[in-house]
Amino acid sequence: MHPSLLMAFVREMPRLRAQESLRRVTEFAVGSGAMEKRDRERVVREWQAEAGGGAAPARRQTLTQGLGSLAALGIPVRVVEASGD
Repeated sequence: MHPSLLMAFVREMPRLRAQESLRRVTEFAVGSGAMEKRDRERVVREWQAEAGGGAAPARRQTLTQGLGSLAALGIPVRVVEASGD
């Protein structure tokens, strides 16, 4: 890693820690009911937007679909029959 990149990470650590602390405080306030309903709903909407707009979870793939997806990404897949022993 280049030294200037490492120094940039070190300089940002206090800011990242502060952001994480504020996020934890907000999570506690939402979860404990200590926040006004209007503010709590706003925060939850923001989280849903960050998480992808509250879209329905992706459907699970079958094994064959999953293997095809891996192969399409260039990940070699080898299927071996189980012996059952």
